[in-house]
Amino acid sequence: MKTSNVYDRNLDVLLDYRMRYADNQGGTGSTKTYSLLQLFITIAHEAENKILSIVSETVPHLKRGAMRDFFDILQKDGVYNPLKHNKTDFTYKVNNNIIEFFAVDSMGKAKGARRDYLFINECNNVPYPIADQLMIRTRKKIFLDYNPDREFWVHNEIRPKANCQVVQSTYKDNPYLEKEIVEDIESRRGDNNWWRVYGLGEIGSLEGLVYTSFEQIDKFPVDENGNYSVKHLFYGLDFGYSNHPTSLLRIGVTGDNVYIDELVYEKKLTNANICERFIEHDINKNDPIWADSAEPKSIQEIFEYGFNIDAAVKGADSIKNGIDILKRYNLHVTKSSLNTIKEFRNYTWDENKEGERLNKPIDAFNHSMDALRYAVTMQLHHKEEKKIFAYQKQRINR
Repeated sequence: MKTSNVYDRNLDVLLDYRMRYADNQGGTGSTKTYSLLQLFITIAHEAENKILSIVSETVPHLKRGAMRDFFDILQKDGVYNPLKHNKTDFTYKVNNNIIEFFAVDSMGKAKGARRDYLFINECNNVPYPIADQLMIRTRKKIFLDYNPDREFWVHNEIRPKANCQVVQSTYKDNPYLEKEIVEDIESRRGDNNWWRVYGLGEIGSLEGLVYTSFEQIDKFPVDENGNYSVKHLFYGLDFGYSNHPTSLLRIGVTGDNVYIDELVYEKKLTNANICERFIEHDINKNDPIWADSAEPKSIQEIFEYGFNIDAAVKGADSIKNGIDILKRYNLHVTKSSLNTIKEFRNYTWDENKEGERLNKPIDAFNHSMDALRYAVTMQLHHKEEKKIFAYQKQRINR
């Protein structure tokens, strides 16, 4: 098993009888989550009759994060046993030990059975009352990890304790990180708050969030027959490629409620790949798709595949105006839309060198944000102002 020094430092906490908490504050790519999963596998192979809980805010977050990495580690090490894996209960057995995964999106789920070891993944997204219920039901060690985008309950309630060890880490603690990712991280030094949090693993400040509230929902609205039950149904597309992901959102609007479902958030997609994703997600060829007008060739090519795609109008203050329009609505995001949720939580107003807020957002955490803005403003608020590009004159009825 290949490990980093982050694993070693958490192992020290495990072996130190004086320590109960391991406070893993770190930047992106630092191995903090991966190392803690490796440590839990180590514990399970060395201990007996123990219960180890790995928890996060939602089931989709668990499945696409900690659970995926956990079973990837087992398979890479050649020790995965499908007979020990209960996919229904989200448990895995090693010797007489049980490793369980569960989400804690309500207080009731935290008030369950006791455990010996606890790992709260991205604990900054778990409210303190829920985390507290988990911790008081843990007999031995508690491991916490997070990106420090702001000060929260770990810093106020846990770190001051004498039995808490801080394990701060950055991408430099990861000897296995690909060169391209290192370059991408280091290219963001100019964004002071981003670099402080995700580059240096230090506490940032998220004052000035663009969208101050949104609700997580279990699924996109459907009726009893499985049909989408929204008044307006359309899609938003923001193009990316090597360094930035392509983001595709399904969007529904009923009254003053906007429903958002992330369908694609992926790098290195060609236009043909994007069309394949449209088909995979059952996008009707008559459904409106609004995309970035900076990519006219891509829009033309996707149109020629038969999809109803249009370019979003841009102009002076279009970003600010689009944000103002979105703020008129109640925003609801499916729990499976992990990248979009992360963008909502990190999309802030930019600031100048003096720290004064500007009237424009930062140029980061904005792939889904842009796709959402294009679609809602064009579909519902710019019907008279829609610019029809030359290629659209060649459209045929279909």
